[in-house]
Amino acid sequence: METVLRIAYRLDIKSWRIKKTQKMATEAMKKEVQEKLCREMNLLVDLPKQGYGSSNTGNVGRVFFQNPELASEVTGISKDLTERLNIILCTICSGFAINITAFEHFATETAKWYVQEYPWYMPQSVHKILIHGSLIIKEAIIPIGQLSEEALEAQNKDVRNFMKFNSRKFSWKENVEDIFHLLLGSSDPLITSMRRIKPKLGGSLPQSVLDLLETPKTPGWWQYDERTGKHLEGAYSSGESSCDMVICGALYVIDFENLVQYRKVGNGRRRRIKRDLATAEKKGIAGLT
Repeated sequence: METVLRIAYRLDIKSWRIKKTQKMATEAMKKEVQEKLCREMNLLVDLPKQGYGSSNTGNVGRVFFQNPELASEVTGISKDLTERLNIILCTICSGFAINITAFEHFATETAKWYVQEYPWYMPQSVHKILIHGSLIIKEAIIPIGQLSEEALEAQNKDVRNFMKFNSRKFSWKENVEDIFHLLLGSSDPLITSMRRIKPKLGGSLPQSVLDLLETPKTPGWWQYDERTGKHLEGAYSSGESSCDMVICGALYVIDFENLVQYRKVGNGRRRRIKRDLATAEKKGIAGLT
């Protein structure tokens, strides 16, 4: 979103660098775009927040891209660019495996079109996604969307409260140590599994995004990762009827007698399990492929 806004502010001067003689015109354009976004889309953009950050949050960006026609009309930026950037962002953030060939082709076409329309402004972050995004996705051991910083950013309020009310103040070392210990406690799998998670208002992905994702594999069995597999094999060989195991940050009970796994706390889905050779046919390794 910020890329689209920066282009909109510079449409009159068509230059990356803003000279002193162009600063007033750019500021006037910025104010005009901000007022239009506030009036037409009820969005506050590029406004500082007291104490930290700016008003350009993830939610603001999502609302901005939900209506590309209106966003294009307000900012003066091509609707095609807004839609293409939205498709790329949705694909990356989906958390699903991405079709590298299709993504590379789409990103390359977007980059060519971008340079043809707006050759005077392309941030490094956009260049990295459009030109090198497919290489980064290819080297990632898990879907790139699962490496999001949203979980870390969601802890910002907790960190501030821990720092203010629950940590020692006479030394930075002790202060950070107390915060670290509190974060470890709050992220413990057993404590996390006890939380009531509010249902998210989700929806289906558009077809343009689905075209850039890998086709779902046929039904089958997922193999535990190597560390989990060794732990379960040891527990089974020692004659235990069940064991507790942390899988993807959640605490699960592995029931060897009934051959099922389920979350230790809460009413979750019960999945069937089986013991088989490591070379047996499978869909992939759970959490990795």
